[in-house]
Amino acid sequence: LARLSETQQASVTERHLRVTLISGEPGIGKTTLVAQAARAIHATGANVLYGHCQEGLGAPYQPWSEALSQLIEHTDETLLRQFVDDSGLALARLVPSLARRLAMPVPDAGSDADAERFLLLEGVARLLAFASQQTPILLVLDDLHWVDAASLQVLRHLVSSGKPMAVLVVGTFRESDLSRAHPLTGALAELRREPGVDRLGLLGLDDADILNLLANAAGHEMADD
Repeated sequence: LARLSETQQASVTERHLRVTLISGEPGIGKTTLVAQAARAIHATGANVLYGHCQEGLGAPYQPWSEALSQLIEHTDETLLRQFVDDSGLALARLVPSLARRLAMPVPDAGSDADAERFLLLEGVARLLAFASQQTPILLVLDDLHWVDAASLQVLRHLVSSGKPMAVLVVGTFRESDLSRAHPLTGALAELRREPGVDRLGLLGLDDADILNLLANAAGHEMADD
């Protein structure tokens, strides 16, 4: 909790994207930890966004679409129009609520797939940079062991974009569910070399930790026998 709080404060002070990736076995408390951290960070005035991956769904960009839809729904319309005036409406193909809130048609995709993909990735970076000028952002990506390759492209683009933004992205995943061929495996190797990216592995309690837990619960030291 302390590391997440410090990392979020650093993203605000430095106006630089930070990423914390939390791994652990099923049921060890990854989501619970992030939820508690999110409550504490929200209490400081930050905007908390949430996106999750679903097993077998395979929908591209799902966690980003979910999280950014929350951001757009709660952003002042005047600010949204300012964003669209500056950055265009290409992001509406990923987050249709952007066009809906402004009563504008979703633009058709162009014929150049690579150019369209770049416009979409850049739109995500621009929106987060723009919105975090007003309010710091914590963006949670849950269950990344089910992530699609397109969503990982967004994360890699954000990390490499260099845009000033007061944003902390926190992702959770089960490391035991990753194979060598899993798209997250390669992404983790790449992100490990990037500044501002942190890894946090949750482990179970050892014997000493369990004794300390019991002693704190009982209010006295545990007998040796």
